[in-house]
Amino acid sequence: MYHRVTRDEKVPGITPETFEKHLQLLNKYYQVVDIDTALTTGKLETKAKIVLTFDDGYYDFYTEAWPLLKKYNFPASIYITTDFIDGDMWMWPDKVREILSKSSLDSITLANIGELALSAERYEDNWHRISDYCLPMLESERGGYIDDLAQLFGVELPKKPPQRFSGLTWTQLQEMQEDGLNIGSHTLSHPILTRISQEHLEQELAQSKQVIEEKLATTVKGICYPNGMQADVSENVINTAKKCQYHYGLIAYSQEKSDSVFEISRIAASGDIAALAFSLLDRKIKNNIREYSEQ
Repeated sequence: MYHRVTRDEKVPGITPETFEKHLQLLNKYYQVVDIDTALTTGKLETKAKIVLTFDDGYYDFYTEAWPLLKKYNFPASIYITTDFIDGDMWMWPDKVREILSKSSLDSITLANIGELALSAERYEDNWHRISDYCLPMLESERGGYIDDLAQLFGVELPKKPPQRFSGLTWTQLQEMQEDGLNIGSHTLSHPILTRISQEHLEQELAQSKQVIEEKLATTVKGICYPNGMQADVSENVINTAKKCQYHYGLIAYSQEKSDSVFEISRIAASGDIAALAFSLLDRKIKNNIREYSEQ
């Protein structure tokens, strides 16, 4: 599971150089396949299968990740937030980053969060403190809170995200799709699906699928649940995804086992190549390594 491939030190992600090391590792020890192959075929005789997935739809997938995927002839799937691709919205964590980056204040005290020293060294910590507070909010509450936050920090947020936080274009997606990219849905506006009304849930799932299919003349099979943790994917969310004619769903964590194609586990791709290699090992091998290291 990837989100961004970027050299921007103020943006979470991995560098193109690190991403290429990932691809070299996978090329040597695994067979990278498209998700349809992974879901419809049995085990391959020589190498374990790996599927590469990307969330959200940031512009650097086209400029940084896609050229490397083509270099190694690797298939991949990207799950896009359609309002983000349309340019109608920011991804809210990016607003927090922009506020912290652009503020000229030295410090600030926020209710329920505390005092923040606004130095470059504290940037990531400050982002985590604010984002952790924002994450459980309802969408309507969070939007207003972040707008108020911008005023407190003395920052004016543009209506559309700046380049470093912008999404892909439909033209880029069409080009990559024609070259083999699989495109799925990450909803319209990236809400936590267990925290919205049934009407809103159906809208997020059905309309995002419809938009992609109309824009790209394709059939969307996969839904990637926003945030994607256990509390974010209920039985009702899964049943609604089935009702909206999705074929499978992706979560954002690795679990022991699930027989449901609507709860497909994923492993977050660490920037540390050794950590990534370990995370991809068979669970039995991992346990053997842990037992040996504890002796």
